[in-house]
Amino acid sequence: MNTLRMTSACAAALALLVSSASAAAPANDDRANAATLQSSVTATGTTDEATLEAGEPIPAGWSAPAYQGSVWWNWTPANVGITWHELSTEGSSTDTVLSVWSDQNGAGPLTLIHVNTSRLQFQADSAVTYKIAVASRSATRGSVSLKAFVIPTPFAGLDSANFTPSTVDVSTSAASITAEFVLSCSQEIISGSLGLYDQSNNLVASTAVDATHRTAGTIASGAYGVSISVPQGSPAGTYHWRLGLVAGAYYNASFGWEGLSALPAGVPTSISVQNDPFKAWASAKGLSGADAAPNADPDHDRMPNYMEYACGLDPTKHDRATTVQVSGSSITRNGAPAISMTGTGAQQHLRIVYLRRVGDTGTAPRVQFCDSLSGWTDSTATPVVIASSATHEALMVEDTCCVAEKTTRFARVQY
Repeated sequence: MNTLRMTSACAAALALLVSSASAAAPANDDRANAATLQSSVTATGTTDEATLEAGEPIPAGWSAPAYQGSVWWNWTPANVGITWHELSTEGSSTDTVLSVWSDQNGAGPLTLIHVNTSRLQFQADSAVTYKIAVASRSATRGSVSLKAFVIPTPFAGLDSANFTPSTVDVSTSAASITAEFVLSCSQEIISGSLGLYDQSNNLVASTAVDATHRTAGTIASGAYGVSISVPQGSPAGTYHWRLGLVAGAYYNASFGWEGLSALPAGVPTSISVQNDPFKAWASAKGLSGADAAPNADPDHDRMPNYMEYACGLDPTKHDRATTVQVSGSSITRNGAPAISMTGTGAQQHLRIVYLRRVGDTGTAPRVQFCDSLSGWTDSTATPVVIASSATHEALMVEDTCCVAEKTTRFARVQY
């Protein structure tokens, strides 16, 4: 019996050791412990249990949760001089983010050369040892296959790019952007496209690019110009662009977001898209000019536009006296804040229900209470969502002071 007990204990200890070993981070989890990648030889690894070390550089355009658990390699090109190479993680079981960095002084900080998902191309210098990071694009980790190999010079090179304007407002209408590129090509461009991607990496707009869009120069060095339209109401934020070009069955090139080739220094990587929900609301209500200003009161009901907007009212109708109503979890009527009494006896206190626009982070209503019509203080109670609609949430806040303790008590919402 004692032998059996010792055997069981040993088995439990062995299982614990095996479990601990399987949970260990990869040997090349940190940049300082990077593995060595040989040219034209497939290296293997895993992002299982890999981490992001303190101060780890994250490639531009990427962030958690779409960048997790990186592993590192050092790579020095075998070919002498500067030659075009491709890095590839094709064959990996995890969806990857692949980035290559230079570290001229050997101690950092690193300079990002290029980033893509599973393939990227760039001009590599045999005098430089590059740092390569492979991260998982989700919590689903797995095996990594990494290879670096020489490729022919791409048929197209991007010399410069410009976007005018670099900031557009799509609150009330679509916005047009003129994109200008200078390209050095060895063959004529047969087809291609320019795409704009929002912050969630969704394609929002695209337009064709081909030889007919060359405005000056030649195939070897030509200027190209296209217009691309950002639809009205597109999500606000920083948009990435991608230019893909084709010159035949075996010739393609791409630049920008998830482009194969790295961008030259100084080329803009993004544009800014603005979408003001208040402007869109004012336009939909037929307001224009001075009547569309946030503080304007075109219906003369002493309720400015920004309050009508927040409360879901009509800025062209005298509806100030309309207050919000809810039934169960539904908003049955939009309106101004509704103030009532709740509780019983000496525990009676004020209760205020008000509306907040869904998805508009620019509006932050504040509930305030006071004993007189001065000295208003912000409520410390956390607002509770009690009902909702497609455009609004109804929130409730109760005063922490009981009416019995006060001669007078007032409540309001500051929009």
